[in-house]
Amino acid sequence: MNSKLVVVGGVAAGMSAASKARRMDPDMEIAVYERSGFVSYGACGLPYYVQGIIPDHHRLVARTREQFARRNIQVFIHHEVTGIDPQKRQVEVKNLESGEAFETSFDQLMLSTGGSAMRPPLPGLEPRPGNLFSVRLVEDGIAIRRFIERERPVRAVIVGAGYIGIEMAEALVDNRLVAPPVLSEVTMLTLLPPLAPTVDADMSKLVADKLSEHGVKLHVDRVESFEQEEGRIVAVNTEGGSFPADLVIMATGVEPNTALAQQAGIALGPTGAVAVDDHQRTNIEGIYAGGDVAEALDLVTEQPTYVPLGSTANKQGRVAGENIAGGDAIFEGIVG
Repeated sequence: MNSKLVVVGGVAAGMSAASKARRMDPDMEIAVYERSGFVSYGACGLPYYVQGIIPDHHRLVARTREQFARRNIQVFIHHEVTGIDPQKRQVEVKNLESGEAFETSFDQLMLSTGGSAMRPPLPGLEPRPGNLFSVRLVEDGIAIRRFIERERPVRAVIVGAGYIGIEMAEALVDNRLVAPPVLSEVTMLTLLPPLAPTVDADMSKLVADKLSEHGVKLHVDRVESFEQEEGRIVAVNTEGGSFPADLVIMATGVEPNTALAQQAGIALGPTGAVAVDDHQRTNIEGIYAGGDVAEALDLVTEQPTYVPLGSTANKQGRVAGENIAGGDAIFEGIVG
């Protein structure tokens, strides 16, 4: 009887694991459940889709469901895994379009539920405003782009100054969706200097200078609240002042989606992400994890770290997929 692999989450780590397992074992039954409407896409390209450099969101997709089907990998979009039973070797799945719920079995499971954009618990974010966006899913990019084309916002506020914040600043300042350009004021708010905290202070200053050169107004300030009117944010309030806004991008970081793991008894590590060994195994036999839900070993500190990047996710997925299919691959770690 053929072994069955269930993959929970179908982006970088999940689809890399499925693809590698298929190459290793042509007879394995593989089913992938993804709660969004897209799999195997490059989220790193989302700011450039919003900017208008990438003309069509389909260009972000590396492989479609149909392409995976031709390799005998079943992919179910708009299907959310709502529970894992390690003892029964079953998962509970909900079809988000029909509402139907069902159970399916597994011999091996790849947990790649990814991460979510952090939303600080600040006044004015509930109910969710219609002009507040994160940048994680293809659907996020589509929503931002449609908003710009339809609403023609003039003033944008970006909360956060990491990779996504900086890329979105460029996407909004040099936006090519509407002619003539309408976004004339882009403000970036960051809690602590330096800008781009993964680089040294002198390099951070170069980034900040380049942003200013292109008209981005950078403020080191603590956001205290969001002012809403008629379901839209009209201003972002900080300790030092208030910034009017037609469009708000929340880019305050990523946190791992670990609720499903915790429900199943899968151990988390010191970073709060799923703990894995160098084979991408969790503490439960037959369950692997990788990507933005999992930790990685920092080769400098030799301690677990959390760096949610696509490059790490793809590598972890390939290692997990090989081991799921009976191999002996090792993910040695990252340097961030």
